[in-house]
Amino acid sequence: MGFWQCALEGMGLMLDSSFWQGKRVLLTGHSGFKGCWMALWLQQLGAKVTGFSLAPDQFPNMHTLLGSWDIQQVWGDIRHYPEISKAVQLSNPEIVIHMAAQPLVQTSLQQPLYTFETNLLGTVNLLEALRGCESLQTVLVVTSDKVYQNDDTKHCFKEADALGGSDPYSVSKACVELVVRCWQDSYARQAGYSLITARAGNVIGGGDWATDRLIPDFIRAIMSQSAFTLRNPHATRPWQHVLDVTYGYLKYAESTLTRPQLPFSLNFGPAMGGNITTLSVIRTLQEQMGLPVKIETLPSTEPSQEKKYLSLDVGRAKQELDWQARLTTEEAIRWTTEWYLAWLHKRDMKAKTLQQIAQYQELLTHAHMPVL
Repeated sequence: MGFWQCALEGMGLMLDSSFWQGKRVLLTGHSGFKGCWMALWLQQLGAKVTGFSLAPDQFPNMHTLLGSWDIQQVWGDIRHYPEISKAVQLSNPEIVIHMAAQPLVQTSLQQPLYTFETNLLGTVNLLEALRGCESLQTVLVVTSDKVYQNDDTKHCFKEADALGGSDPYSVSKACVELVVRCWQDSYARQAGYSLITARAGNVIGGGDWATDRLIPDFIRAIMSQSAFTLRNPHATRPWQHVLDVTYGYLKYAESTLTRPQLPFSLNFGPAMGGNITTLSVIRTLQEQMGLPVKIETLPSTEPSQEKKYLSLDVGRAKQELDWQARLTTEEAIRWTTEWYLAWLHKRDMKAKTLQQIAQYQELLTHAHMPVL
C-alpha cells in the first residue's frame, strides 16, 4: 500500500488512488500555473494523463522549471477545433479537466476578442469534440469566482446567485457556465456522463509567472531589484493555495462517479477570514521572504472595472464533498514564499513541488486522525 492509499482511505478526505490509477485523463491547459500542479498530482495518483495546451511562451515558466514530463503532451490552440479534436482522439479520455483559458482581467480589457475566443469558443470546441466519446465519465470545467453579478456590496456569493460581469474575462466565464449547462441538458445527460463546473479564483502558489498578477509581479520586482507598484491596495479577494483548489477539483471529479446527483457547480474558496486586502498579502509576503522591496501604491485616477470586494460561500462544497481549505491564508502565503525562495536559490523545483504535494497529503491524513 503506497502513500496515496493510507490507512485513512475511505474516511472521506483522501483521494482514492484506486480510482485514479490508470485512469485516462485529458487535461487542458496543462502547461499553465494551475495546470502544472494538476498534471503533477495526477501523475502521482497514477493517472494516464494527456495534456493539451499552448507551448509556454515566456521564461521563467513552471512547465519548463519542472523539467521532463512523463505524460503525453499535445501542443495546440483550443480556439482551433481540429487541434483539440486530435487531443480527444489520442487520449480517448474517461475524465476531462478543462483548465485552458485566458485568465487575466487586464488582458481581457486589452484583448476582448482573444479572451472570448479562448474561453467561450474554446470550451464549445472541447465539448463538441467530446461528443461521441464513449469512454467519457466526467467533464470538469473550471470557470472562476468572477462569474457572479458583483455590485460591490460585500455579498458572499452562493452557487445559485445570478451570473454576470463587467469585464470581458468575467463575462466570458459567465458565458461558459451557460454553455456547459446547455451541453449538460442537451447532450451529457443522455450520453450518461457528468458535466460540472468549479468556481474558484485568486489562487496563489509557487510557479505563477503571469503578468498583472499580485505575487508574480512582486517576485519580478525582487528579481529586478525595483520598486513594486500595487494597484487597488484595499481590494479584498478570497486568497487560497493552489493545492487547496486542485484537491477540490480532483475530489469533485472523483465523487461524480459514485454520486451522480452532485450539484452542477461548486464554489471553492478559503474559510471565513481568508478574504484579506492585496496590501495585506504583499506585507505578509515581504515579511516572510525577508527581502527589502519598496512598495508603492498606485492611486486610482479613473473608475476600475475590477471589483473591490469578492467573497464566496463554500458551504456547499463542505456539505457535498467534506472539502474545505486546509491552509490558512497566512500558511498559503508561506508555502508560496518557500517555493519562490527555493527557486531563487536554484533548487530542484520538481522535487520542491512534489514535497509540497506530499506535505498537503499529510494535512489531509491528520485532519481525521482519531483522538486516542
